[in-house]
Amino acid sequence: MSYFSELSAHFWLLFAVAIAIAVIRELRRGSD
Repeated sequence: MSYFSELSAHFWLLFAVAIAIAVIRELRRGSD
């Protein structure tokens, strides 16, 4: 069970990073 918990934590971390990158790219594209 601890393995699943760790995997889920890493998944959410990567998900948050992907969202941040997408938002930053949108903001940079819009400011151009």
